[in-house]
Amino acid sequence: MPCKIAQERFDGAAVDMVATGSGHTAAICSDLSLWTWGAGVQGALGHNDTNSRLVPTRVNATRLEAGVAQVSCGGDHSAAVDVDGKLYTWGLGDAGLASSAPPFMCTSLFDCIVIWANIATAPTTTRAASLLQFDPLFECGINKR
Repeated sequence: MPCKIAQERFDGAAVDMVATGSGHTAAICSDLSLWTWGAGVQGALGHNDTNSRLVPTRVNATRLEAGVAQVSCGGDHSAAVDVDGKLYTWGLGDAGLASSAPPFMCTSLFDCIVIWANIATAPTTTRAASLLQFDPLFECGINKR
């Protein structure tokens, strides 16, 4: 059953965006901080461990200190775009989807400005896509079809 999470859980900041995966959730707050909770399988929460967390916990990755603009959650992995347009991934690290924990910048897109990232998980496919400013769509992952 859904339950309300008090704003105090996010150090008093308002929640601006929420993304959910199959076993974890991420939120971006008004101060551009990133919070995750749920199943920590494969490092999906970005806390440099595989521990699960029942309450929202701030992701303290120095690489994301400038602030997070967008986040997406998949099965056991996540992706975030920072305010400078850099893409970071963490969690399950197969098929080019992520790089285990903690959040790592996607160096193959180092000279690009990412404006959107999405992770899709379904029984037959696990894919990540990033839309770049002034550039085409980039995609990685596995597709069993």
